[in-house]
Amino acid sequence: MLFDADKYSVLQRPTRNVNVSVTLNIITVNNLNVKEQMLSVLGYFSLSWTDNRLAWDSNSNFSDIPALFSTESHVWTPALMITNSLHLYLRAVHHEKETELREMLFDADKYSVLQRPTRNVNVSVTLNIITVNNLNVKEQMLSVLGYFSLSWTDNRLAWDSNSNFSDIPALFSTESHVWTPALMITNSVNDVSIMSDTNIPMRITNSGKIVWDITRLFQTQCEVDITYYSFDTQKCDIKLSSWGYTSKQITLQLDGNPITKLYFRENGEWVLLKAEGEQVDMDRKGENFSQLSFDLFLERRPFFHILNTLFPIIVFAFLSCMAFKLPPDSGERMGYSLAVLLTYAVYLTLITENIPSTSKNTSILGESYEGSHIY
Repeated sequence: MLFDADKYSVLQRPTRNVNVSVTLNIITVNNLNVKEQMLSVLGYFSLSWTDNRLAWDSNSNFSDIPALFSTESHVWTPALMITNSLHLYLRAVHHEKETELREMLFDADKYSVLQRPTRNVNVSVTLNIITVNNLNVKEQMLSVLGYFSLSWTDNRLAWDSNSNFSDIPALFSTESHVWTPALMITNSVNDVSIMSDTNIPMRITNSGKIVWDITRLFQTQCEVDITYYSFDTQKCDIKLSSWGYTSKQITLQLDGNPITKLYFRENGEWVLLKAEGEQVDMDRKGENFSQLSFDLFLERRPFFHILNTLFPIIVFAFLSCMAFKLPPDSGERMGYSLAVLLTYAVYLTLITENIPSTSKNTSILGESYEGSHIY
């Protein structure tokens, strides 16, 4: 009775405005990683709201059933994401009218998720950067947490010309019911697949405009120049390309503000100097495919390396010179020099892990290490 498919939809909000009460229950603080600036906490959120469609207190036939249990597969749940705060999609309309509108728009005889809305679909793209997790110089891999905001128009889902639904400004759905462009991060190092997430809702306005914010941890290949390590500036990129659909079928275009930092948090090792977007279409097997490149310019914070790498090397070089200040007849010059050399060698093995290993270019700092060692 309650979960009748004709009466209940998990994509439809219960009321015009859903009030969600939230409590964070902390079990334990696992770790605070100062080096990676990451907090690990084990706990759970207690969420509660009211869905009158699932109420049966007025039905005496079921008065002996105080409660039921279900999962999010069968019940509408608010779409929440942890950034700096919890963000909820709360606007809604009367559910009976929205149900009627959904049945009209997603009629299987009129709408197909496999069919493009038009001959050529223009998809506007914005990259929203939450944080730069890491730039692993040794593995030449950039890790960025963020999400793409994609928007396009599907006139099959427009209802602004229908006065019966003029009080419904928008609907929410998922990629399981709506056509979405097939997009891929082409320079990804660990996940070469179509970007997809059936749990992320997309907003459909009455004009047929669809907005889809798809989150992901982007791990991409980044060619690093270590010549001026550790005072270096690196340029890395995230390349988003259409897959399967050529540029005649899907055109990716940068939004007016291609890269935003609304929820951005600074990284302890790298400073994001600037970020730019550009159109860089690519050819595959004689076909042209639409592609966007989002370029990130990162500058290393050098203080840690100055304090823990450069300063000790300067001290060791100075101590090596002090061997000549010892009287030759004291017999301590050789022992002193060997002690400094051994200390320097041990320290050099400890800092080798921090020096990038690549044969494309050589670090001036690495050359100075070897020079001082020979000296």
